[in-house]
Amino acid sequence: PFYGVYRWVPTVFAVTALMLSIAFHPAWKKQLPLILAHFFAIGFGAGGIGLAAAYLFGSPARPNPYMGLLTAAVSILIIAELGWGVVQQRVLRHIYQLPIVIHFGQNRVRVVALMDTGNHLRDPLTSAPVIILEKAQVQGLLPDSLVENIPGLAKGEPRALDSLASSPWSNRFRVIPYSSLNEQSGMLVGFRPDLISLEVQGNHIPVQNAVIALCNHSLDPAGEYQALIPPAILQAQPELVPAYPKVLHQ
Repeated sequence: PFYGVYRWVPTVFAVTALMLSIAFHPAWKKQLPLILAHFFAIGFGAGGIGLAAAYLFGSPARPNPYMGLLTAAVSILIIAELGWGVVQQRVLRHIYQLPIVIHFGQNRVRVVALMDTGNHLRDPLTSAPVIILEKAQVQGLLPDSLVENIPGLAKGEPRALDSLASSPWSNRFRVIPYSSLNEQSGMLVGFRPDLISLEVQGNHIPVQNAVIALCNHSLDPAGEYQALIPPAILQAQPELVPAYPKVLHQ
């Protein structure tokens, strides 16, 4: 009863438009329906929760306005925290992912790679940084005889080693030791492709020195990326600074 003109619906919409224009300028003009939907969903949701709390901690005749206000404020904070987590996840996925193209002989494969700050693998022979790739992605890239022998190569089976030794690609392959949280230690089969290029903003940037290591399991259950690229590769490419300034300087 004390709000007077502030309770009028036109006033509510005017204040809402002012708040959104200040907070989201200039994007609010293009995305006004979506922003309004989120704004009113949060507002009405918090208001309903606060109203329920006011009657729960009061009575139908005398609702408790203080508990209603406090509960509504807390609910807004919870909604905001959950929503910000979703936003961060989507933004980070967009920033940290980039397509890469791997060339081997006459074949090539294009996959999406995620920059993995925990990937510090190096080729023992050349100290080149290692890109981890799902084994399923090399079908059609490597000769079938090599793909079939990859599990045996990782275990050091004589038959697989003999098959590799007789292949013209034998000098391209190596075994890379690794350790992880799931396994104390292990071996990955790696190979040196003819070329690796990064796709950034429509441009293809070649990677001069890198090795591909194959893993037998899926890297992302959602299938959004199929490879893990180490930060060392991005840091060695000055052309990527405009696209990944914060990532490259972490």
